[in-house]
Amino acid sequence: MNFSDYIIDEFIIDEFVIHGKFANRAQNFYLAHGQLFFFFKFSETTLVIQHLSFNDGPLNTSQDLKDNLKSWYKFVAQYDNPRDNYLPTFCNATNRAGANTYVLHKIMAGFSALLGKECIYISDLGLQKYHGWHWQKCTEMVMPMGNRENDTMFQMDPFDLAKYTKECKQVFGVTPRPYWIPIQFGGYGIKTVLENFASNIIFSNGLRDPYSSGGVLQNISDSVVAIYTEKGHHCLDLQTPNDTDPDWLKAQRNAEINMIEGWLSEYKIPNAN
Repeated sequence: MNFSDYIIDEFIIDEFVIHGKFANRAQNFYLAHGQLFFFFKFSETTLVIQHLSFNDGPLNTSQDLKDNLKSWYKFVAQYDNPRDNYLPTFCNATNRAGANTYVLHKIMAGFSALLGKECIYISDLGLQKYHGWHWQKCTEMVMPMGNRENDTMFQMDPFDLAKYTKECKQVFGVTPRPYWIPIQFGGYGIKTVLENFASNIIFSNGLRDPYSSGGVLQNISDSVVAIYTEKGHHCLDLQTPNDTDPDWLKAQRNAEINMIEGWLSEYKIPNAN
């Protein structure tokens, strides 16, 4: 796809989504999703928008669509395990759609192959009050992730601490502590900190998971160890074992279990007296 061939006209797509009609002055319109700009013609727009939204969930603005697509792209990369092959399945289906196919149709071909249906659910991606991970993100695990201009396939969206703090206060009534993690655990000096005080920690990773690039991938000490696999994805070793699991995944789990069992066998119960 040649992303530079497409331009942005946010007003028209928002007007269509909100009011359910086209702007009379336009013959064509464009939807921007980062550098993925989706080109439409009137004769095909209604079908495509229905496939993405009204058949399987609410779509109120173009931003909802862009945010959900961004979330899905992250998911297929993060959980791209060898058994399901989410990323190749999605990408190969978009490529098979053909060079003359509209970009959004290519993307829907990918979702059809991935999910086995022509609709995707438009989710509310804001902080949820009863979601444990969202609570943790607003308290202990503030992760200032965003997109700078032209350094990813996504639209520029820098992390906004003031906006994030406002949302955390509204949903949970707490103020995020963005510097607590580096102060408590050493930040860039984490190796030195863990060598001095930590024990009995396994840092497990699958290198197909993009998050592994920020993980601990080497042993810190005899009891602070890194166990990773080349082909694993995010938390794959923590999922329920399956008869079809590859040998390298079984070996990773066994290494983790053996290490934990060793720690437990060496543990001495403190004298109750």
